[in-house]
Amino acid sequence: MGLELVPKPSKILRDALGDEVSDALIEFIQDSQRFGNKTMIELSTEKYERRLAEETGKLRVEIAELRAEMHAGFGGVQEQFKDVYKAIFQVQESVQTQTKWIVASVFGAVPFYIALYKLL
Repeated sequence: MGLELVPKPSKILRDALGDEVSDALIEFIQDSQRFGNKTMIELSTEKYERRLAEETGKLRVEIAELRAEMHAGFGGVQEQFKDVYKAIFQVQESVQTQTKWIVASVFGAVPFYIALYKLL
């Protein structure tokens, strides 16, 4: 672990308790500190994991909502593209019809112009 600072008992306390009891007291205090640190780390870890699980759950819900919104939005875009494709198809049909009439008019006008040329 890190630096463990347990003050040594004063000389008076050491003389009153004796060296063996003083060392046992220091060891007890160090063990208590280690236990407290370990317990604090475990509780902090559990709290962090619980919080992380909650936030992950919220994030998953938000992602699911975003996916639903995007799906709905893309559905609207697809409908708009269908309308655009219909308009393009109508323009194409119109151009096709006009081209047919122009070709028919040209082929119809050629004999008329030839007849008119012969008359004049």
